[in-house]
Amino acid sequence: MFNLQVIPVTTFLYVLIAAVTADWAAADELPPALEQAITAPEIPMIVDATITGFNSEGYAEILVNFLYKPVATPGEKTPPPAMIRGYVQDRADGVETIVPMNLITSRGETRFLFFLNGDLLHSTYNNRFEIRLDKEKQLIVNTGREWKPLKDIVRLIPQTEEKAGLGPNSKCNVTMLKNGGRKSVASRAIARRLTHQRRSKD
Repeated sequence: MFNLQVIPVTTFLYVLIAAVTADWAAADELPPALEQAITAPEIPMIVDATITGFNSEGYAEILVNFLYKPVATPGEKTPPPAMIRGYVQDRADGVETIVPMNLITSRGETRFLFFLNGDLLHSTYNNRFEIRLDKEKQLIVNTGREWKPLKDIVRLIPQTEEKAGLGPNSKCNVTMLKNGGRKSVASRAIARRLTHQRRSKD
């Protein structure tokens, strides 16, 4: 006759919970952090923008601080949207619905690095990363795992920096707003450079 040892119920439950948690962790891995996500060439537009309010439909009204992608090109206009509606979600019946920005934005979070496709977020996740000032008054961005300097992150965007004169050492990579102004130093620097290029051609 076998001498079976009875396993305490609590021990069995701990083992069961640990096994289930491990399976969930394996199946629900963290999405790529900002450093990897920002390098995706299929992202049409990347902007640093501040949410100034929401309309009756829950869409975010924004103030664009800086347009990082696409880079400004002489003779071409790619204006960023004045409003971000949200992201597209496919329902079970095949009908596309828009999840509005006010449902996915936490209170107190207003400034983001947005990945956009027109006036919609580029994807259902990894589509916006909060921006704020640190103690040294430096712009930092939440990568999904930690806060890093914004200027270091935007250098990872795959684009021809020379087109806008924004090389890795440029001081215009980061938006600077003075006295609550609505125009960024970076935007003005690009405009001056493009004007100079057009005059040189003439």
